[in-house]
This record gives sequence, structure tokens and C-alpha cells, in this order.
Amino acid sequence: MLRISRNGAVEVLADAVEGSKLVSPNFPAFTADGTLWVTESGTWAQDDGYLFRIPPGGRPEVVDRESRRFPNGLALSPDKTTLYLVESGWPGVVSFDLRGGAIGPRHEWLPLPGTVPDGLAFDLDGSLYIACWRPDRVYRRRADGTLEIYLDDPTAEYMNSPTNLCFGGRELQTLYVAGLCGWSIRELQAEVRGHPIVLPAL
Repeated sequence: MLRISRNGAVEVLADAVEGSKLVSPNFPAFTADGTLWVTESGTWAQDDGYLFRIPPGGRPEVVDRESRRFPNGLALSPDKTTLYLVESGWPGVVSFDLRGGAIGPRHEWLPLPGTVPDGLAFDLDGSLYIACWRPDRVYRRRADGTLEIYLDDPTAEYMNSPTNLCFGGRELQTLYVAGLCGWSIRELQAEVRGHPIVLPAL
């Protein structure tokens, strides 16, 4: 993992966790206290992934090894009390309670059988968007628990294996979707604004 400062300086933030070399550090997310949470996906189908964090000024530390089946995208809930993690090889979304100063146990929050989920993003309404590498689809799980197909590309002509996604642009109302196999980033105007991600003062 590298950190690139505003002046362009590059430094190694972490290349190992608790004595183990990083294999596939995948997705980072901050919480308000400056802690950086990162998924180490490991090797596909080897079930050797884990979730780790880097406290401000501290060393990387493993916080969960149960989410070992290719942990992937991360998203912090709008109220900042829950960390959501895609476990692509399970497959589905798991959650961790962050209240009380310590990470809670892994909870299998949203099973998604028959898919390979990848990326996550919240909107202002509290809906969670889940990009799937297979099928070429984006789900939306509304705050009331309803799960719906938000985008679908059965011929893979537009999204082509969507992975990460995020809201940006004016008013955070543009949804950007990365297509791994198409080597592209697509954008569309969403009907609701995205929830801003946490950017702590470091």
C-alpha cells in the first residue's frame, strides 16, 4: 500500500500486517477518528483474506479473519456506526458494529447467491449500492430492506464486469461505475445524491 501526498511524494504505508506480506490489498475506507480500514483479498478461492486497520500513527493490525473469502469493497454507514464489507467468495455483504470503541463480530447481513459482488456505495437516503463483477449488475438495497436491481447489463456492453462504484460530481449526484473487463469508468446521473465518504483530518 502506498500513500501519495499532495506534493507528489510517494511512501510505503504498509507492505505487511503482523509479519505477513500483503498479497492483494484491495479497498480502503476511513472512519472519522482517522483509522484506515483495508481489505486484504488474498488469493481467489484460497480463503486467505482478512480485514485490517491502521490506526493514526499506529501499526497495521488484523481485526477480522472470518471474512476470509475474498474480502473486497468497504462502506461506512451514513450514521458511521457500521462498517459494511463485500465478501466476494461467500458471496454477499457482511457488517461490523463499530460502536463502543471496538469492532463487533462479523454479521452476514445480505447474502447474494449466484453473484460475485465487489463494490459498495451509500446514497443520502441510506440505500446501499452493490456492484457485481458477475452478473454485470448493480443492486440497490434500500433502507427499508428492499433489494432491487438498479442497473443490469446482460450483454456486458455498457458496464462489463462492474467492480467499484462511487458518487461524485456536482451535488454528488453522478454515479461512477468501474468496469474491470472493459477497462472503463461509466457515469450516469442518479435520481438521488450520494452520501459523502469520511475524509478525516490527519
